[in-house]
Amino acid sequence: MPDRFDYARRLLERAEECRAIAQLIDEPTLHNAYLRLAESYLAVARDEEIVAKAAELLRNSVANTFLGRKTHEPFPNENDE
Repeated sequence: MPDRFDYARRLLERAEECRAIAQLIDEPTLHNAYLRLAESYLAVARDEEIVAKAAELLRNSVANTFLGRKTHEPFPNENDE
């Protein structure tokens, strides 16, 4: 499975490249298109980072299966000692 953090980093690099290209273009339509493309790369990179963090948390968490719990016993009363 590809490293999602690495993929997000590459998307951020592409966003920066698109911004740099947009600064070099004088034609407004192309300039705006590259800026929108950079914004899209940034959005996908942000989503990939969130997914990577969530996957890491799920990988490292301990499952809670409720096995061994005594749920059939009643709660103690305040009067019982």
